[in-house]
Amino acid sequence: MLVAELILRKKNLKLQIDELEKHVSTEDASGNINKVINKLFDLEDILQRYVVALDVSNNTNKVIVGSSEVNIATAIRLKNNTKKKIDVLTGLINSDAKVDIFNLISQRAKLFEEYILFCKAVSLSDWSATLD
Repeated sequence: MLVAELILRKKNLKLQIDELEKHVSTEDASGNINKVINKLFDLEDILQRYVVALDVSNNTNKVIVGSSEVNIATAIRLKNNTKKKIDVLTGLINSDAKVDIFNLISQRAKLFEEYILFCKAVSLSDWSATLD
């Protein structure tokens, strides 16, 4: 199975877990509470296996970002950090604060180019790396 497939399966599984957790707290669940809880625990076990498999893969597989080789876990952290910086600059640009908007837009554009590199590297890896 490809890493990207597992990521999609994990998202679907989280959705099912969220739905069951909401159902547990309703009165409608009272008649089937044991069945709901058993299913919820089964799904949580599967989710945990997915998380472990992704963690192993992300720490093992490497990607090239720019001129550097990093593992996927590091690339994801750098991608997320870059996105946060972009969001901060966007917030400043859209605020009423007296800022040098042209400088901020330029900085954001540079960060966005970095963000694209991280996204591309992670995505290409996800759709090419297989899990054992």
